[in-house]
Amino acid sequence: MKKILVYIWDFILFAVLVAVDQITKYLALTYLKDSEPVDIIKDVLQLTYLRNDGAAWGIFSGKQWFFIGITVILLIGLLYVLYRIPRNKKYRFFRIIIVTLMAGAVGNFIDRVANGYVHDFIYFKLIDFPVFNFADICVSLSMIALIFVILFGFKDDDFSFLKRRKPEDNTEAADAAGTIDDGVRSEGPDAEKDNSDSYEKSAAEENKMIGE
Repeated sequence: MKKILVYIWDFILFAVLVAVDQITKYLALTYLKDSEPVDIIKDVLQLTYLRNDGAAWGIFSGKQWFFIGITVILLIGLLYVLYRIPRNKKYRFFRIIIVTLMAGAVGNFIDRVANGYVHDFIYFKLIDFPVFNFADICVSLSMIALIFVILFGFKDDDFSFLKRRKPEDNTEAADAAGTIDDGVRSEGPDAEKDNSDSYEKSAAEENKMIGE
């Protein structure tokens, strides 16, 4: 039951983040397209609509199938990691990072598959940063958090779950080991009996030689 609840919370967080991304993109398309940019903080942050068929700064423009393929591979890897993460408090923040990264990837994945481009609308004018969206924020923040966790939050052994057998596999191994042990123990009395018989046989032969 606990396992199911953990996956339910993962799904809820994922669904909320993807929904926020899609809703904000819809609002940007509805109210910002063909309109003047809206200043949030003058000369620092503004909202402006942009269709982006590439990556940041327009690189790989028009290479939608490349981005789609990379996203599919990324999602498969993240799903595997999410499945393997232990379901305890120690890894709770790590699960949130993985789910957030997945949500950001899926948010832009939906745009690329449906439209062939991504809706961007947030412009950090102060440093002339490329226009981005909520999904980009999810990806960027989760990647920063992931790097921080890997470098400072966990030790190498804390990631052994990625290659460790599942609990049920360990149980089967333990059962197999127990069976072997039982077999060894069952042979114990027979081994003692064989030793006793050999001793008695040797003693009888020795007495026979003395009598002769």
